[in-house]
Amino acid sequence: MKTSTFQMKGFLYSYHSIGILMTSYLPLFFFHQGLTNAQIGLMLSIGPIAALLAEPLSGYISDRLKTNKKVIIASLLGLLIFSQVLFQMNTFLLFTMIYFIMTFFMSPIGALSDSLAQKTANQHSVTFGSIRLWGSLGFAVTALIAGQWFTTFGIEQLKWVLLLFAGIAVLLSFLLSDVKVTDKDASNGDFLELVKNHQFLYFLLVVIFVTIAHRSNDSFISLYFKELGANESIVGWAWFIGVGAEVLMFALSPLWFGKLHELTLIAIAAGLYVVRFFLMGFIQDPMLLLFVQPTHGIAFAMFYQSAFQYVTRIVKPEVQSTGHVLLVTVFFGISGIIGGVLGGNIMENFSGSHLYYLLSISSFIGLIGVFAYKRAFRGAQNYLNA
Repeated sequence: MKTSTFQMKGFLYSYHSIGILMTSYLPLFFFHQGLTNAQIGLMLSIGPIAALLAEPLSGYISDRLKTNKKVIIASLLGLLIFSQVLFQMNTFLLFTMIYFIMTFFMSPIGALSDSLAQKTANQHSVTFGSIRLWGSLGFAVTALIAGQWFTTFGIEQLKWVLLLFAGIAVLLSFLLSDVKVTDKDASNGDFLELVKNHQFLYFLLVVIFVTIAHRSNDSFISLYFKELGANESIVGWAWFIGVGAEVLMFALSPLWFGKLHELTLIAIAAGLYVVRFFLMGFIQDPMLLLFVQPTHGIAFAMFYQSAFQYVTRIVKPEVQSTGHVLLVTVFFGISGIIGGVLGGNIMENFSGSHLYYLLSISSFIGLIGVFAYKRAFRGAQNYLNA
């Protein structure tokens, strides 16, 4: 029986509200606790190492047990507990240890919920973006409200705001419903075939140049705005504008998605990243940078929806959750590690402007790689609707 998309949308809204707090405001909290940019970059890069362990394991368990929901609930409970433990710490070492554990629980949630959203969209014959936009909406609205809140009451209030949204997400997670995509059980041979799938692996290799740039921007855009003299309110507006454009792109996905091949859309998104990051490095006025922020949402929505659908095409239904999770592992895990270390050291030793010029170059390499990949795998195997 088909299930309503309402539960999925509500959960994505609440979970991605947690995401903006972790992505944009947690680095500011660490900064106010006296950590340096290099220490923050190191911590942000250590956290995704936990994702490299947790995300593939969660995908394997989900496909084996044919349930995303139960793994999401268990992960959320761990996140809720350790996010509050984090705020009781007071040294770099303790912050890093608890952040690692917290990321271990948090990282599978986004991957599995997006995988479930993709399956739900296919079940209802709607676009992934029409469901995923609610996560982006939560991200955008919370970015704006939180920015105003922290400007008025201080970044120390972060733990209470995070507790509120984590509690709501836990409650809504029990309303989710799993989606059955195949009657076959996933075997160890299916998982082995996936990790040997050259078409899939080369795709992950190509897009990592774009995802490194995206994740480094996620980690350091708040600190870059602070470097340019902006306060928390301006940081909130920057995220609101960028993710607001993302919401609009996802909402309009029925109009643009499917008109071109997924790889073509990914190439267009990569090109937008090239231009975006160059402008971010060139423009030194934070108020003017707000006019660049819509390119964030346009590029991400186009890239992410297309990448998710492309992975759905090229992996077997039995291991679809694992394929989606491995994509997210590259996007937010491996890219987060590289982007965190690279970004923190460049900002510490040079400047945010230098960092964004390098991110533009990385995106350009990814753009060239997508064209080469498309040429190499034209006409390759497609499992979608097989």
